Amino acid sequence: MNMFPLRLFALGSHFLKGYQRQHVVKVVSGWGHRFSFARLVNKSGLSRNALGNGDLEGEWKVPDDGDGEDHGTEVRRSKGNMCDVKDEEKEGVHIPVMVNEVLMALAPQPGEVMLDFTFGCGGHSRALLQHQPSMRLVVMDRDPEAYKRACLLARKYPGRVFPILGRFSDAWELLQMHGLSSCITGVLVDAGPSTDQLTNPARGFGLSCDGPLDMRMDGENRAPVSAADVVNCLRPEALSALLSAYGEDWRANRIARAIYAARPIVSTTHLACVVEDAYPAGTISRDRLNRKAHVATRAFQAIRAFVNNEPAELLAALEVSGRLLQPGGRLAVIAFHSIEDRIVKRFLHGVPQDSPIGWGARAHIHSRRVLQDLKECNEAQNVTMQEAVKWHIMSKKVVKATFEEVERNPCARSAKLRAAIRV
Repeated sequence: MNMFPLRLFALGSHFLKGYQRQHVVKVVSGWGHRFSFARLVNKSGLSRNALGNGDLEGEWKVPDDGDGEDHGTEVRRSKGNMCDVKDEEKEGVHIPVMVNEVLMALAPQPGEVMLDFTFGCGGHSRALLQHQPSMRLVVMDRDPEAYKRACLLARKYPGRVFPILGRFSDAWELLQMHGLSSCITGVLVDAGPSTDQLTNPARGFGLSCDGPLDMRMDGENRAPVSAADVVNCLRPEALSALLSAYGEDWRANRIARAIYAARPIVSTTHLACVVEDAYPAGTISRDRLNRKAHVATRAFQAIRAFVNNEPAELLAALEVSGRLLQPGGRLAVIAFHSIEDRIVKRFLHGVPQDSPIGWGARAHIHSRRVLQDLKECNEAQNVTMQEAVKWHIMSKKVVKATFEEVERNPCARSAKLRAAIRV
């Protein structure tokens, strides 16, 4: 197991106490085996030994509401396509991102079974079901709230929707358990948080509405480490590395020092104000529509990605997709920031994720062809070659949302779609 993530972002056992200590160690221990975080950190100029085991400072927990009760809707998982849901909630209005492009990329045919890896609010799933009335859909999400919505959709489309609760890294085992690992013909991955997570203040994802500093996609049960734990426990050096690696924020050091000085930080608006104060007066960030965007967006993105281990989970989804799909199967991935898109691009082109940052797909393919011509490829290099050519890229360039769609749905402003066919 790659030990560097454990050292760099070590929420070490001897810095925490009791219940929190046990679960933090368990969570962090699973972060090193799928994705090389060293590549991200080396990009920001940090060495492997820049941070050690002393990255935590004290213990801090999110204040409890005191009643000790779980106010969420009760959910029970089942091996069959049955879900027990109490207090059904109404389907909210949700506009999926790049839905027409996704339908063209996946091109569902009658009788096919496809997998929506990130059900979220269900926009893409509904579009697929309506576009092809005789197809079936396996929908998956790590968020219990999204799973409840998926159960409601399964009732609306009886026999056509099979909901599963779980992470990308657990997908292969879950699909095998349900007997679904050999029938998937298309996979959709919509990376990043859902609209419901971003707009619900209680989830602590957004910076526009005040709420507890949480950001856990899994909820409290499976993800004991919250954004508040990260913000209030990490030393400034580790926090700066996190902001630089996951958020590519050019003022990571200054933001980390400002957060350290403002502790304890207990709410999203408090954190947003602290980050904003770390920027020079008059600093303006703009989106694709040339509208003002909050300067704390990258910091929130970095903390959220760290809490939910998003890079490793995305890579796990891509790897599982390669195992699920037979030749001719289609994969469509929507990414919302450069780190996610870089992971997807490298995977589809067969470029190792731990290659140097400047080592692009074109250079990798050219080098492989030279080795092939010289007949100097060893067994390990042949495996890399096979992995590199197993996807046929459907579009030469990444597909972005049109300006008209961005005007209608601002959430699409940073969306990037990459689609490929298994060969």
